[in-house]
Amino acid sequence: MEIAFTYRQYRPSALMAAHVECYWTWQGDCPAGRVERLIPGGRVELIFNLGDEVQWLMDGLVLRGTHIMGQRDRLFFCRPQGKVRLFGVRFRPGCFGAFAPTPLHLLLNRLLPAAELLGPGVEEMYQQLWATGSDECRVRLVEEGFCPMLAGTPSSVVQAALDTMRRVEGISVEAMCEQVGWGYKRMERAFLKEVGYTPKGYSRLVRFNKAIRRMDGTTTLTSVGHACGYYDQAHFIKDFSRFAGMTPGQFRPEENPVAELLIRNQAV
Repeated sequence: MEIAFTYRQYRPSALMAAHVECYWTWQGDCPAGRVERLIPGGRVELIFNLGDEVQWLMDGLVLRGTHIMGQRDRLFFCRPQGKVRLFGVRFRPGCFGAFAPTPLHLLLNRLLPAAELLGPGVEEMYQQLWATGSDECRVRLVEEGFCPMLAGTPSSVVQAALDTMRRVEGISVEAMCEQVGWGYKRMERAFLKEVGYTPKGYSRLVRFNKAIRRMDGTTTLTSVGHACGYYDQAHFIKDFSRFAGMTPGQFRPEENPVAELLIRNQAV
C-alpha cells in the first residue's frame, strides 16, 4: 500500500518573512510499518501534530503535540501511521534565535517539546490550531502568536555568509569569510550560536543539497559531483551516504516520496 498525502506551503507575512521561510502542512493516510527518510536541509522546524502519532526511529521518540526539530547533519527516519496531520513552521537558516535565546548548536539532531524553548504559550497555540478548520486560519493564528515572541534580529554578517554559501557555486569557506570580512574563528563562533553548524559543516550540507537537486536523470553523477565542488567520487559518495543514507547511484526519488518532496519544495 502506497502512502497517499498532500503537502502544501504557505508564505509568511511581510513582518515574519525575514525569519520564517514558510508554513507547511502534510496530511495523509499512512499504512502501518512504512518508514520515511528525511534528508537534512539546515533549518529548525516547529511541528504541530494534529493527527495520529509519528514515531521517530533515531531515538524512539513519539511525536504528539508540539515539538521543535533542530537542524540536522544526518538522515532522520520516521514512521507515520494512520491519519497524519502535521502543521509546521520552517525557520530560515540562522533565524530561530530571534524567538528563543538557545545557542543553536545545542539543537543539532534534537527533537524536543516546543514548550521547553518557546514557553507554555506554544501549547495554547496548539489547542487553537487543533480546533481550527482551515490552514489559512492556522497560519494567521501562528503569526499572531509569534509576533510577541520576536525578540532579536539575526546577524547581518552571518546572513550574508549564508547567502553567499548558498548562492555562489563552489565557494570555499575561506573565500566566504574573506568576502564578508570576518576571520574563520569569529565566523565559527557565530555560526555555532546562530546556525547550529560550523561553517565547514554547513558548507558540506549545502553542497550535498545542491547535488541532490541536480540529479534529474539527465546528467551523469560524475558531472553532478564536479559541478557542486566534489573533486572525486569518494567524497561525493561519503557525504551523500551520510545525508541520504545511500549512495548517489542507489537514490531513487520515486522510492523516497517525502525526501523527494522536500527536495522539490525546499530551497538549498
